[in-house]
Order: sequence, then structure tokens, then C-alpha cells
Amino acid sequence: NFFDTSIADYKSTRDHQRGGLNHNIRLGLDWYPGKKNTISISGFYNIGRNENGADINYEFLEESGALIEKITRDDNEIEKRNLIEGEIRHEKIFTNKDHKWSSFVSINRRDDKEDNEITENGTEIEDILQKVDNREDAQTILAQSDFTYPFASDGLFETGLRGSFRRIENEFTVWEGTNENNLKILDNFNNLFDYQEDIYAAYVMAGNKQGKI
Repeated sequence: NFFDTSIADYKSTRDHQRGGLNHNIRLGLDWYPGKKNTISISGFYNIGRNENGADINYEFLEESGALIEKITRDDNEIEKRNLIEGEIRHEKIFTNKDHKWSSFVSINRRDDKEDNEITENGTEIEDILQKVDNREDAQTILAQSDFTYPFASDGLFETGLRGSFRRIENEFTVWEGTNENNLKILDNFNNLFDYQEDIYAAYVMAGNKQGKI
């Protein structure tokens, strides 16, 4: 649907380039303080920088196919990313292999930053400069503990606790003007998203076998 009734159709072509470097580091350690105890520590770190570009051409046409207007948008984006993950895990096995206690705590922290500079040129419009600032910070913490205890000949008792804590903050801002000196914030395009989620869970189960039941 076109607001300008003289426009009957349009053509769009897009030339997109993506590139960058990402570096990963992963470390892990297992410690056995006793024959039936294991403590595992692991960590992961990622840092990246991407440079993305897109050239977009729009051609607005009359019903006859004659060109009404041509608009070109040149979008250059720099994206920076940091990701940190860490976990510590403990497992203890008692006299029976099914009698054990295991626990872990993990944390995931991510920071993303995207900066766009967009220039728009047209045959019938004034040149436009837009800047977009998109930042997202996210963190997730998980904690869980499980305990199993065999009883009788085929019975098994299980219980556990789990907590999940998640935070996300995303700030998106757009500026527009004809040059660097007269950029103004476009309120209708801005957004601040703040999300918090806490989940707590617990379970208890028991099962046994008696004859054919």
C-alpha cells in the first residue's frame, strides 16, 4: 500500500557485506579431593567485533513502469560483543552408585553493542543522516542441587532444588538529521526494555517395585 497514489510498484536491490573476527577461550579443571568426590570448574570467554555494511536501492515506479523516484540507503554497522560463561559443579557418590548428590552453579553474562550510521540519498528528497545505538546486557544465573537415595531392592528416592535468575536490558535509540550538527532523537523509534525473571523450583519423587507392580 502506497500513500502516494502515483506509485504503482517498486523495485529493491540489496548488497550486503558481513565480516569480522571472533576469539574464544575455554578452560576447564577437574579436581578429585577423594575417590568419590569430583569438583569441576569451567569457563568460556568470547570477544568479537564485526563490521557489516548494506547498500539498498529503491526505485518507485508509475503504472507504466516510468521511474518516479530513486532512493539509496548506505548502512554501516559496527558490532562489538563480549560473552563470559562460568560454572562450578560438585558430585559426591556414596557407597552405592545410585546414592549420590550433585550440585552446580553457572553464570552467563553477555554484552552486545551495535552502532549504525545510515545515509539516505534520493532524487526527490533531502539527504538524511541517521544513527542507531543498540545496546543489550543480559545475565543468567542457574543453581541446582539433586540428591538420589536407593532403598529396598528396587526403590529410589529423589529430591532437588533449582533456581533461575535472568536479567535483560536493551536500550535502542535513533537520531536523525541532515548532518552531524543537527541530529535529533526520534522518540517514536526509541525503546528501553528491562526484563527480570526469577524462577524457583523443587521436586520430590519416590518409586519402588513390588512383584509385578
